Amino acid sequence: MRIVPLLTLTLLTLGLCACAETIARRVVAAPNAARASHLPWQTTIPSTLGVSLAEHVRVERLVVASGALSLRAVIMEPSTAPWQLTWVRNRAEMPKLPRWQHAWSGASALPPLGTVVILHGLNSSSEATVEHGLALVNAGFRCLLIDIRGHGESTGTTLSFGKSEAQDLREALDRLQQSHTITPPLIVLGYSFGGAIALIAAHEPTPITTVIAVAPFARFAEVAPNFAHSFGGWLSWLFTDGMARKAIAAIARAGNFDPQKDSPLAWAPRVHVPVLLVHGADDDLVPPAQSAQLAKALGGPVTLQILPGHEHIRTVLDANITMPTILPWLESWTGGAYRSVDGPLLGWPGTPASASAPFAATWAFRAHPADTAQDWPRPVGGRNLRTWTRLPVAWLGRDLTLDLGSIDGADETWCGAARIGGHPAPGGSFPPFFRRYVISGWMTTPELELSVHLTTTTKDGGLILPAGGLPLLRLRDDARLPQGKN
Repeated sequence: MRIVPLLTLTLLTLGLCACAETIARRVVAAPNAARASHLPWQTTIPSTLGVSLAEHVRVERLVVASGALSLRAVIMEPSTAPWQLTWVRNRAEMPKLPRWQHAWSGASALPPLGTVVILHGLNSSSEATVEHGLALVNAGFRCLLIDIRGHGESTGTTLSFGKSEAQDLREALDRLQQSHTITPPLIVLGYSFGGAIALIAAHEPTPITTVIAVAPFARFAEVAPNFAHSFGGWLSWLFTDGMARKAIAAIARAGNFDPQKDSPLAWAPRVHVPVLLVHGADDDLVPPAQSAQLAKALGGPVTLQILPGHEHIRTVLDANITMPTILPWLESWTGGAYRSVDGPLLGWPGTPASASAPFAATWAFRAHPADTAQDWPRPVGGRNLRTWTRLPVAWLGRDLTLDLGSIDGADETWCGAARIGGHPAPGGSFPPFFRRYVISGWMTTPELELSVHLTTTTKDGGLILPAGGLPLLRLRDDARLPQGKN
């Protein structure tokens, strides 16, 4: 997500000239306004979704605002083939680029555990939330990635910083319910601006079961100056508090909203569904105090999770930072539907002799091993760890969830003879990849064999384990989360 440099520069310019109303109209103008007239007929899937798009991915147009606007929604269904990250070359033969694809073809759909609607941040699009959505899809949820009005491939010419966007969302959810696209429970996950929209939209009555807001603002007026000072460069010293007040007042008039009454903080007492607030401790654009204000004002149960060492942009963009908090929180509602086998499935084989040397490790298990003495293949210099695990009889023939956290090294995960995830390092380092996969019931037999191979360059390999500190194999149950109030 790129945080609206135009907003910053125009706020600064406002203090240097008498064009407040003109500048404000530019601030509230939709990021995609230049091509908005062509958008209603486009139904393309974000290019970052990758090369295997025929199975369990589709696009719908959601008509809102009395027919005046059309929002793009990319809908991804959970399936027996998990999504994995791979690399392809573009036409210009540039270095390989990351793309998403299914681990194997011919996958069948899985009944979703619920529906997650994901909202991106300001001046962004649904493409920025792809990795977050796929982590949730691999965990068993149906995911809808929606372009906010005026963003991506949604129409709309004017932003209101929460007011109109929240009404768009409420109408879109009505349309989705009418078309039976929503399988309850309904979770709305919003990042930054999207989190603020989700909180405003969740006031009663609502079909929303819960809201997860990552780095949301409580009041737009309180955070707008931070963007000016952060992105204004050498001009930022000219931007005074008085200039900020004038700019915000002009923006509110141009966007037809009240910065106080139409803020998430003002609506918070009417939000009675459970809310998870996630915020980076080092966020200087939308300080964590904004989430703290919301936590005190919300009318329902609230969980506030502050993540040490993370600023705004990475917290919003990197699924590896937020998913280890979001998924266990959702799972805590299932009342034990996810159960680990006795003892850890996998374990870390220890610290290598040299923390700076490449290090390879293989984790492996067999459900009913015929020969526990058999060794596992490994590269020269690698280490092995074998864990023999007997699956409960009740699990045989049922879908399982494998939770492996994330890693910044090369990674391969195999179930039987089928590769279900992981990716090689294309000639260098790459961002961590959050790994959670569904093992289909037809593979869950007494002969089930699973192996995970990692190649790392540090003693922990950049390995971020899931909640509890251990990789887990779990039963994927059909238990549902609590229903929201209507």
